[in-house]
Amino acid sequence: MKKLTFTLSALFLFVWGVAAQTQTFATSGTFTVPAGVTKITIRAWGGGGGGGDRPNASGNNPRYAGGGGGGGGYSTSILTVTTGEVISIVVGTGGLGNSDGIPPENGGTTTVTATSGTVTAGGGSGGNQGTYLMLGLAVPGELD
Repeated sequence: MKKLTFTLSALFLFVWGVAAQTQTFATSGTFTVPAGVTKITIRAWGGGGGGGDRPNASGNNPRYAGGGGGGGGYSTSILTVTTGEVISIVVGTGGLGNSDGIPPENGGTTTVTATSGTVTAGGGSGGNQGTYLMLGLAVPGELD
């Protein structure tokens, strides 16, 4: 039995058999399961949240510096696959930071969808103006 592993946001693909292969995905797309592969390990990270700004852009007081964005969530699962199956990959992007009074963005959700299940990692929250922030949450993958 061959195994396949991939990691999202820097997606690494490992096929165990005669020779190991690595594939990296930095953007959304699809992956077609090669012949002989029956299981894959998914490791997914959501995009990080954008950083906050100080409340008064004209001020120069470090006490009011904005909070950094939250790190994206992480999720991992082993999924059963079949030769030729097309797996959908949506890579969550990092959120834009605060600028000119526009609030920072949350990071994007990373989702991998196969016939046997879905693996999802939530994006991190955007930082706040000089306050605390919330971290991104990971949603566990589903296995049949």
